Amino acid sequence: MSPNIYRNTIYRAAVNCRSHFLIQREGIMFGIAAPVFYLLISWVVVTAILAALLIYGKMVSSEEDRFYTRRLEDEKLVSEERSITDRLNRVKRSAIPLAVLSGALLLATTTVWLWLGLRS
Repeated sequence: MSPNIYRNTIYRAAVNCRSHFLIQREGIMFGIAAPVFYLLISWVVVTAILAALLIYGKMVSSEEDRFYTRRLEDEKLVSEERSITDRLNRVKRSAIPLAVLSGALLLATTTVWLWLGLRS
């Protein structure tokens, strides 16, 4: 191996090593800057929880619809209908803040992404 080829190989290895450390220092993950990546992950988690809560609410709502087709003469049916209504109200109270948080995280992610893109 000639000294010139050896020197070029070492130079390429040093450049690759330097770029690897620059990427690690700047915090780039999967081609996305670290703040955007963390905001995006948190948005996905909050939105998944919101979707699960809305699906659960739809299931409870369909359960409530079945009670309207029957007559509510029996005391047991009345208490079941009240418990279903209470569960549906709890789902609604939890869904609104999660929807607001999901929107805020999406807005923050977009803002940081644009800011980092325009800055560079």
